[in-house]
Amino acid sequence: MNEKMKYNLPKVPRLLPSSLLERETSFLGKQQLYVFVYYTIAILVGLGFNLIGVSGPQKEFNLVVNSGYILVIIMLFSGYLFRKITLSFALFGIIMVTQIATTMEMINCAHTPDEYHLMLIVGNTVLLAVNILFSLIAYLEYTPYVLGVLSMGTYTACMKITENGALNNFFIIFLVIFAVICALGSRLVHNMRSLDKENTSLKKDEEEFFDLLGQNKEQVRAYFELARARQDFDKTKALLDMAGEDMRRNVIANVKEYLLMQEAGMLEMETLFPEMSASEREVCLLILQGKPLKDICSILGKKESNITCTRTHIRKKLNLQPSDNLLKALQERVKVKK
Repeated sequence: MNEKMKYNLPKVPRLLPSSLLERETSFLGKQQLYVFVYYTIAILVGLGFNLIGVSGPQKEFNLVVNSGYILVIIMLFSGYLFRKITLSFALFGIIMVTQIATTMEMINCAHTPDEYHLMLIVGNTVLLAVNILFSLIAYLEYTPYVLGVLSMGTYTACMKITENGALNNFFIIFLVIFAVICALGSRLVHNMRSLDKENTSLKKDEEEFFDLLGQNKEQVRAYFELARARQDFDKTKALLDMAGEDMRRNVIANVKEYLLMQEAGMLEMETLFPEMSASEREVCLLILQGKPLKDICSILGKKESNITCTRTHIRKKLNLQPSDNLLKALQERVKVKK
């Protein structure tokens, strides 16, 4: 394709390698891929800080759970990279493993209900809400409801185990938060999935349309560019090159034939209507071809008022009365001359 004809669309920065992005063709797939990669990175960084003693509880139980957590995350990510599992399965797996690992840590904290562990229970409940948000922006259908029920079930179990009134104070707040997130989020997921289906359907219709025409999008665009306005030589050549050799040859041949026919028609009109000007003969020819006013304006590239004025001049030169039919008068002139 000619470099001059490339449209300067704004470039969207790619935050992932092209080879990875090309795996997913739909908007939904690409969105899930971004969530999958960045959520995986965030989890690995957070757990890495815990394992080296920078943050989080350092008990043996927590270190074992987090080590297993990291191992499963790496397995899921590797499984997707090596095409052993689908993106949806890998993403759902990471979100569910996060739910399970966080639940285990919360239950373990509940058996040691001191101030630090109570704070961890509340903090982990917030992390469970974040986990639901990630499932929402990945457009996983029904998953937010499952996660919401599991999260509130875990928090309720921690309340029962600790028998601490401090956790009770947060119960209603968390219940409302999870309910709102799940309800509104599920609606968002439903709408985005519907849009993705419509987008996929439109793409399929577009492909079928271009297959029916036997042309691609760039070739059709080239025809529109040529028809829309006059172009200079270089741009015309570039547009014709885009159309392909066979189509370019057909277009040029058809235009030449049209121009020859038009010229022959105009020569005949000059004989039939010597008193008319060139522009008036053009209008007469189109009227004789049965073209309505709108089409005449389009073909000649003139305004309706201009064509109407030309028709008035024609009628005057033919000595027609207001009630006389212009088309019939022209046809009579043609019969007489022949």
